Amino acid sequence: MDALRQHLESAKEMVGLQSEEEPQTWYGRLEKQISDSLKLSWKQRMMAFGLLAACGIGFLALSMMLLPTLVLTPQKFALSYTFGNIMLLCSSFFLFGLSAQVKSMVHPSRVVATGGYVTALVMTLISALKWRSSLLTLTFLGVQVFCFLWYIVSNLPFGQAGVMKLFSWGAQSVLPK
Repeated sequence: MDALRQHLESAKEMVGLQSEEEPQTWYGRLEKQISDSLKLSWKQRMMAFGLLAACGIGFLALSMMLLPTLVLTPQKFALSYTFGNIMLLCSSFFLFGLSAQVKSMVHPSRVVATGGYVTALVMTLISALKWRSSLLTLTFLGVQVFCFLWYIVSNLPFGQAGVMKLFSWGAQSVLPK
């Protein structure tokens, strides 16, 4: 049986069909396994994107309705806002593809913003659900909003450099000389 498989592989190579090599890294194997198990058509990907994006927008709308309760019970606002952001982030995986989106998120110009954003998402949930600390929830919620905006700016050409330049001009005009 092995001889037959070897002959079949050599025949494929002769006609220009390369045999698919197994990825050597753990990331490559994981990416291939996820890719093989999630073979979705374009229509299925768009439906999943639309569903997750709609749910994410729904949670964000709910969080805006809870905005007046932010001072008294920030956990409700923070949970709905964070779940909305998580769903919107997950919807982008279907839109752009998991591998492409992860590679974009860990690009050197975005890795700090991405790390801060994901950490803030997790810490917001922990502070709201486990620790039930209003102060920590508000703190991580602020960090989450800042990191999200920084991530968005990092996707614009020269966005981070432009924002830093604006801040430096603003600081120079406000601070005494």
